[in-house]
Amino acid sequence: MGFLSSLTAAVSDTAEASLAALSLNDNAKKTTTTATTTTKNKATSSSPSPAAVAAPLALRDALPPPQGAPRPFSLWSFLKDAAGKQLFVLPLPIGFYLPLTEVQFRLEALEYASLLDDAAALPAGSAERAAKVAAFALSHYAATVRLGKPLLPMHGETFDVVDRDGGFRVVGEAVYTSFKEQTIRHAWLAESLTLVEGSSSSSSSSSTSSSSSSSSPPSSTPLWRVESDDQPVVGFKGTHLDFHLNWRDFIIFADGEAFAYTKPTSVLGNLLGKKHTLTHRGCLVLRSSKGVGVDLRFLGEPGGSRLASMFKSAEDAATVEHEVKGVVMKKEGGENIDIDDDEASIGSGSWVPVEGAPLLKGQWHKGLWAVENKDDTKKVLLWEVAAGGKREERFDLSPFALRLNALDSALDAALPATDSRRRPDLRALEEGRFDDAYDLKMRLENALVARVGEHAKKNEKEKKSTTFADASPAPRWFVERAPGSLLLKAGTPALRYKYAGGYWEARASGEWEGVNETIFDAAKE
Repeated sequence: MGFLSSLTAAVSDTAEASLAALSLNDNAKKTTTTATTTTKNKATSSSPSPAAVAAPLALRDALPPPQGAPRPFSLWSFLKDAAGKQLFVLPLPIGFYLPLTEVQFRLEALEYASLLDDAAALPAGSAERAAKVAAFALSHYAATVRLGKPLLPMHGETFDVVDRDGGFRVVGEAVYTSFKEQTIRHAWLAESLTLVEGSSSSSSSSSTSSSSSSSSPPSSTPLWRVESDDQPVVGFKGTHLDFHLNWRDFIIFADGEAFAYTKPTSVLGNLLGKKHTLTHRGCLVLRSSKGVGVDLRFLGEPGGSRLASMFKSAEDAATVEHEVKGVVMKKEGGENIDIDDDEASIGSGSWVPVEGAPLLKGQWHKGLWAVENKDDTKKVLLWEVAAGGKREERFDLSPFALRLNALDSALDAALPATDSRRRPDLRALEEGRFDDAYDLKMRLENALVARVGEHAKKNEKEKKSTTFADASPAPRWFVERAPGSLLLKAGTPALRYKYAGGYWEARASGEWEGVNETIFDAAKE
């Protein structure tokens, strides 16, 4: 069977399995895509326990009417203060911010988690699965069509999503904060709600094998899980901002295959003009433990570049500026590789295109296709932006992003005091109370500086800093993966943190032992 035929068949089988399961369990939508995988892996799947899917993502389709508008600001004054500085804590005008935190933005990557269900239905080590995983990795860029900046999270701030329709749950935390180093780090773990028994995921890399939720039976594992941590760096370059996320994501399937990928630099340009632009530069490099991968290159340049001048209309120019092209790759010799190698680059070794595999083409804000001929007439859709639902106008939020801050009574009772949905400044921003939002935001950030600084001074005075991690207060739900993990340079191909376990059990019981319940007190109105 050819590449495109395999993809078409797998996606069709996945859709049929999902439709059949809906008549049996209306909470299992998208989670039953393992019907095909079950046959291939000789394993059986099971549904999550009721506690695992309690208090799911709340529904809403609009924000409250705004009570005002952000004040005008002096751009030149801001540029003068910002030139040459790391924008870690430099306060931007409140109109630049989104009613989302950095932790929430990371978890927004799961909007198209069904692509991982599709990938799980394809053979381990296949070019077809690699292409589907690449589509998932690209899909998060669709969220960047909006130009606002997420809010800085407080140290220890958490956020979770239980999405019954999407068939997954995810928890993230702001795990490391150091103002001396101008560094903040986030970590998160997502997992499918479908559990596969008799799987071989325990054979995956040591980086990822220890983080599966302790609530799962010992003999079962999620159909897939995603682990990530990052160390964002934002630099001001005069007319544009560079965003280096310095992250590496791991995706681990129940059959044992693990993927890792890094992402390119994002550039917010034309700051002095009326219309800002956002582009991504470089290559998304995806590698599998089975020796297959994808190189997906972003071809766009900032607006006003020579590319834009080649076209008559802005729409044509935008299409080119957002274009991506990729090739499915394999490691020469076909041997398995260690994607948890701390010393080597993720793309190290000799890699060559997979013979017979089509090119991957698309736009990061629209979708990705596998194309087998030059005129693009023979192709299969790998991913496209959801067509249904109207985007929220004030902040340009997708229907999925709009739901992230919805807080109904079930969620209110289930969430810890550290959840982003409890931030007063975020609520004020949603409600259009911009002066209040700015004041509350600054109070929170000033309290964060004081808290982290006090911890660092105490450690230095008592000479307790025996590891790099001691420079920051310890997170609650994630731990340093190994001694010395935090000494790794930004951008190195290794995860620094792993999930420590216990979050979902605490959520089910309502007993949040060890949680900092005063994290947002500085902003209480």
